[in-house]
Amino acid sequence: MIAFHHIPHQASAATEVISVTESPDGMLHARQPLLTFPSNAKLSGQVFYGQLLLAGQEQITWQRDGNRYSLIAQLTGFGQRLSYESHGSFDTDGLKPDSFKAFRNDQPREHAEFDWIAGVLHYGDGKEEKLEPGAQDVLSLGWQLALKGARLGMTQITTGKKVYSYPLKPAGETVFDTGAGKMRAVVIRAKGDDDITEFWLAPGYANLPIRITRIDPDKKLEQRIVAIDINEQEEWRLPTAPAHSSGK
Repeated sequence: MIAFHHIPHQASAATEVISVTESPDGMLHARQPLLTFPSNAKLSGQVFYGQLLLAGQEQITWQRDGNRYSLIAQLTGFGQRLSYESHGSFDTDGLKPDSFKAFRNDQPREHAEFDWIAGVLHYGDGKEEKLEPGAQDVLSLGWQLALKGARLGMTQITTGKKVYSYPLKPAGETVFDTGAGKMRAVVIRAKGDDDITEFWLAPGYANLPIRITRIDPDKKLEQRIVAIDINEQEEWRLPTAPAHSSGK
C-alpha cells in the first residue's frame, strides 16, 4: 500500500492529475499518479443504513495551508444536517488534530480539544483523559490512514463524546465496485469489543477513503464515495446512483 510519509508545502506540477483512465486489468486510476498528498480534495458520497436504505448524502472537504489542515464533513438526510470539523497540523508523523467539533442543524454538539503541550485530551462536558501520541478524532482518522497506512497500531480516537483505543490492522486488498468501474482498495480494520470499522483506501487516488463501514450489534452504516475531486479537478464521478450498498 502507498504511504505518503510527508506532505511538501507546495505540490509540484507533476502531481496534477489530468483525467481518469482504466488500466489493462480493468481498474480505474488517475492517469498521472499523485506523488504527494493533495493540497485539496473533495469527496462526495452516499450514506446507507443497514443493507438497502439510503440515509443521506455527504461531502468531505480537505484543505491544507502550509503545515495546517482543515477537514469538514457535511451530511444531509431525513430533514437533518450534520456537520463535523477537524482542524490541526501535520508533520512527518501525519495529522495532529487541535480541535474536533460536531453540529446538528448548525447547533453545537460534541467537541474535543487536543492539548499536545499539556498532554491532555479535553472532550464532552468537561471530561479529560491523557492524550496519547498519534491520537485522532473520528473524522481525521481515515485521512491519517491515507497518509500513513496501517502502521498506527493501537490508536486513541475520540468522537467528542467518548474516547476509545482501537487496534488498527491491515485486512488485505479487495475491489471496490462503483457500479461504473472498479477501483483497487486496501482495507484497514479497527475492531473493538463489539464493533468493527473498515476503511477502504484507493491507492489510485492518493489513498483517499472511498468506502467506510461501521458495524455494531444494533446497526450497520456505510459511506460510499460517488465523486472524487483532487487539486480542483474532477477525477471521477458516478453517472447514476448505485443500486445497492455492497462494496464487492
